[in-house]
Amino acid sequence: MILRRFEDSNGHDVDALLGSLSLGVRNKWLIGKDSANGFGKLNFALKYSVIEPGKLYPMLPAEHTEALFILAGSGLVSNEAEEIEVKEGDLILTGCGEMRSIKNSGKSDLKTLSCIDLLS
Repeated sequence: MILRRFEDSNGHDVDALLGSLSLGVRNKWLIGKDSANGFGKLNFALKYSVIEPGKLYPMLPAEHTEALFILAGSGLVSNEAEEIEVKEGDLILTGCGEMRSIKNSGKSDLKTLSCIDLLS
């Protein structure tokens, strides 16, 4: 058994990665693709994200199949065909290569937890 504390996980600001100064999205990899976890290479990654009110995680193709759980807040998840309202407790499943974006449509931070299937 291995304990990883939330505060010790690797976090980064998506603004810096995508060259924008106003995205308002922060990701924290709880279990990353290349985590030194003591179990060897895992088949999944776990990501915690925070999207500020009114901000948008831009439309990008998913590298892998991803289950996105809404921990807090509300928003809109869009793909090329539809837009779905989501709120705390909802789960969205997106397929590998599927285009999607997430917008925080609420007044508080939209917090999500994603489990990413690295085999897909």
